[in-house]
Amino acid sequence: MARIAGKTVFITGAGSGIGQATAQELVRRGGRVAMVDANAGALGEVAARLGDAVWHASVDVTAHDELLAAAAAASKWADGLDAVVANAAVNHIAQIRDIEASDFDRVVAVNLGGAVRTVLAALPQLRRTEGYVLLVCSASGLVQGPYQAAYNASKAGLHAFGNTIRQELAQDGVRVGVAYLNAVATEAAYAAMRDPLMAPLRVEKVMRPRPVAEAAAAISDAIARRSRTVYVPRQARLAAAQPALLQRFTDRWVARRLTDATRKSSDVYGSASEVNP
Repeated sequence: MARIAGKTVFITGAGSGIGQATAQELVRRGGRVAMVDANAGALGEVAARLGDAVWHASVDVTAHDELLAAAAAASKWADGLDAVVANAAVNHIAQIRDIEASDFDRVVAVNLGGAVRTVLAALPQLRRTEGYVLLVCSASGLVQGPYQAAYNASKAGLHAFGNTIRQELAQDGVRVGVAYLNAVATEAAYAAMRDPLMAPLRVEKVMRPRPVAEAAAAISDAIARRSRTVYVPRQARLAAAQPALLQRFTDRWVARRLTDATRKSSDVYGSASEVNP
């Protein structure tokens, strides 16, 4: 806990879910948090609960000028930034044949573009403090399932972005970590799991979502240790160790689930036709 005390962390998407829980955990450990989120109401409520240890601003991570201003103001408030957590993310569930290009673009703009803009905005402060960047990615950036093409593509891009800037920023003393989270029990995750398209996969039962507090603690530990990687749950490291093998397994598992669902649907409609010709 001592390695968090007195440190200032800039977090995007801090008004709810993992970002909110991480802010709370960092404050509990004696840190200070600069919180930004597009949802001003939710952000204000969280900030009010956390008190003087936080600074907050309503920011759209797709707007570079807003992030630049927020990073500068937060740095002035705290006399520097020690770490940045690029956490803001959105999702869109759809079959690729049905998705609107604008919806795809929006997900990539927030999840990948938002992280890039966050790093660019905070980098001058981080170079001065030899700070730390943590990109909140997903196991979906390593192994992909269906109906989340935009989300999966954005997280795969974030994985590659993290590996790239880790090499480039090392000479500035800035460390870079990537957090690979899988099925954390946020409202957004449950909404995705319960989407009708996802129902045949029964993801919620198979993956057993982990508590948000577990992810927040792991992220806070990573900030304290300036970790290269974070996995929640720990089994998510299998996707990093054997992505090609696990992708083949996932492809077959998804095909089997969807085939079974189609067969059951056909059986139901067939029975109905026999009863009500």
